[in-house]
Amino acid sequence: MWSVGVTAVMVAVECLEVGSSTLNKAAMNKGTSDFVLIVYSNAFAAIFILLPSTFIYYRNRTRPPLTVSIICKIFGLGLISCCVQTCLYVGIGYSSPTLSSAIVDLTPAFTFILALISRMEKLDLRVQSSLAKSIGTMVSVAGALTVTLYKGPALVTSSFFLSLLYIVQTSIIREYPEELMATFICCVFVTIQSTVVALIAERNPNSWRLKPDMELIAIGCSALFAVALRSLAHTWACHKKGPVYVSMYKPLGIVFAIIMGVTLLGDTLYLGSVVGATIVAFGFYSVIWGQSEEEKMIDDKDIDSLQSSSPKAPLLQTKSIFCRN
Repeated sequence: MWSVGVTAVMVAVECLEVGSSTLNKAAMNKGTSDFVLIVYSNAFAAIFILLPSTFIYYRNRTRPPLTVSIICKIFGLGLISCCVQTCLYVGIGYSSPTLSSAIVDLTPAFTFILALISRMEKLDLRVQSSLAKSIGTMVSVAGALTVTLYKGPALVTSSFFLSLLYIVQTSIIREYPEELMATFICCVFVTIQSTVVALIAERNPNSWRLKPDMELIAIGCSALFAVALRSLAHTWACHKKGPVYVSMYKPLGIVFAIIMGVTLLGDTLYLGSVVGATIVAFGFYSVIWGQSEEEKMIDDKDIDSLQSSSPKAPLLQTKSIFCRN
């Protein structure tokens, strides 16, 4: 049941994130600064969404105490998140949401390698489920690269930082299992850090003026879907399933980006996009199948261990001994 719920949430978040990127691109085409967009999106998410949610959630609950170590780690997580958003938004500004989704689909490969290095993931090619996850990861990356042959240095950088984000995020949430509180604090740090970056990079003071048009709509949708909801869902999923599982949903973004790009932005639909999206789907389902098989193996081992440690057998043996006597 948990697997179905996590899968549904991750697919929905990926679709909403691509929709938000499409709106951001439309706002950038009308002159919105990508640096200012990051600041306002995180500020709106922290003040109007995450802060009230945190007060409501912890009104009748006792949260674990925050230590200096946890706060420092969340600050580092915020710094990585700021780098991800900066590279991603700059890349979207110079290219398109479709190209952004294609390059960011390198995230599963980077995450898989980093998870192996950090020992969050084990690789045993003799096990069918592990082999399926490995092949599915490579197939999804190949499908993403089939979609486009363009190069995007900023987007490739954001892909690596996003992988690093998932690893650090998983490490923190396992030590401090409070997804909402960790997400809120991280969003506050990202707001402060991105403000410093924007003040340095954006010299036009008029860029900070909010206009009641596509810019405000893009900021509102980005704050709700691309910052608050996405960050909270990814933190929750990293806690439940791990970083590799979360990263494997990124290839779905290219499918949604193609559909939205063609219908909303008037992008041209190429044969490579269709072929690449098909390959991505095969790779994605391969990884999901491998993950489900691993969970079944873990459940079977837990059942076997419970049965072996059950006190029923000794009691039966004792009873038979008394009967013989």
